[in-house]
Amino acid sequence: MKRIAALILVIFSIAMANAQRVTDQFDRGVVAINKGNNQVFISWRFLATDPDDIAFNIYRQVGSAEAVKLNTNPITGATNFLWNVTGTSLGTASRFFVKPLINGVEGVEDGAWQLKANAPANRIVRDFNYAALPAGYPKMMMKFCWVGDLDGDRKFDFVIDRHGAGMIEDEEESSSTTGTAVSSLVEA
Repeated sequence: MKRIAALILVIFSIAMANAQRVTDQFDRGVVAINKGNNQVFISWRFLATDPDDIAFNIYRQVGSAEAVKLNTNPITGATNFLWNVTGTSLGTASRFFVKPLINGVEGVEDGAWQLKANAPANRIVRDFNYAALPAGYPKMMMKFCWVGDLDGDRKFDFVIDRHGAGMIEDEEESSSTTGTAVSSLVEA
């Protein structure tokens, strides 16, 4: 019996030693927003697989022109960059992207952000395409939001659960709450 227990313990230990954490493979998640005062804030993800001594170069591309590097020195210790717009304007759409720099070798672009022409200064990122609710649909409020890569494109997708204003929350409340129950709407 002790031998069987020892054998099971050894097998279990070997299995645990070979187990590795499964992670999603996301892109850099580059985001660029116009902060106003001729400044663009650019942010991106530090990936779980990135080495501690990684550096980054930031690029801007307008149309089909060659991309221009925005930073003079590689960016280390941060995953954001504040670009002071000089000698150019934000009157045309710009594509921003990041390239990792590992051991002095620049890697490939992994994700980009398209900043629309004349994008207004804002603190909130608004980059989503959605279908507006049909006319006459009740007023809705977001209740829950879940994120994940639903379609395998290495970018976060958002699932939003919206409930009508004044909606009865559950069966228990329905007996003591007056009002009209409005069905919820889940979008992806």
